[in-house]
Amino acid sequence: EEVASSRDDADEPSLAVANENATRQLLAVDFELAGGEPVVSFQLSKPATTFELARRDHRTFVLTIPSTAISTLGLALPQYPPKEFGGITFIHPQGGQPKLLTTIGVEKGVKLTAIPNGSAIYVKVESITKPD
Repeated sequence: EEVASSRDDADEPSLAVANENATRQLLAVDFELAGGEPVVSFQLSKPATTFELARRDHRTFVLTIPSTAISTLGLALPQYPPKEFGGITFIHPQGGQPKLLTTIGVEKGVKLTAIPNGSAIYVKVESITKPD
């Protein structure tokens, strides 16, 4: 059974009430090419002073941001980068209140780094090890 929706993003309900204990919200996930290098920008309502990027297995990392909630339902869906975006295969923010867990799928041999930048966290493809 498929459920279709004709609603646009402007009518998307906010999850702020359900996440009233969170001190910040995830506002957007943007795929950018900064100087030709792939970067995923996690835009937050307030800067995150602590966060953790950890490898789960050879194909996934998890970005954990404490006291952060997802601001809209659309951000809770898996997000896929454009095809010219090398190294990262998907982004899937989940949970929130008390912490936001974002699964980041990667191609084999990819290493990621995360750096704060104002009220954003940038996740960069650090290296891609090509199999022999």
